[in-house]
Amino acid sequence: MEFPWYGTLGYNVTGPVKIRSFTFERINVLYNVASLYTQMAVNQDRSSDEGLKKACLYFQYAATFFGYINKVAEQDEHLTLPLDLQKGTIETLQLLSFAQAQEVFWLKATRDKVKDSLVSRLAVQVSDYYTRTLT
Repeated sequence: MEFPWYGTLGYNVTGPVKIRSFTFERINVLYNVASLYTQMAVNQDRSSDEGLKKACLYFQYAATFFGYINKVAEQDEHLTLPLDLQKGTIETLQLLSFAQAQEVFWLKATRDKVKDSLVSRLAVQVSDYYTRTLT
């Protein structure tokens, strides 16, 4: 049995991808769960502390799921994944999720009026995550 899956990143889309592989199905489910967590994080009310905490947590969950995708993919060395599920793309999405989680943490620190030295260190960490995402 095989199910059609559509790429979500919008580049080099050739239509639905169907691969008869349980690993491929697991990867797609994990990808969709990670994507759902990023959407939940983005939709949080960032004007409240509770919303900031949830957004940070959801971005961390998303990063964890994206990281797990590559571990699952390594189990089947003969599986050829579409471009939006390949290792480099997934690592980029994982780093982006970590960067967004760190940015939310930085935003909470700026709102809580913590020491400027801590805010600047958090800002550097946010910048580092985004830089790693781009490379």
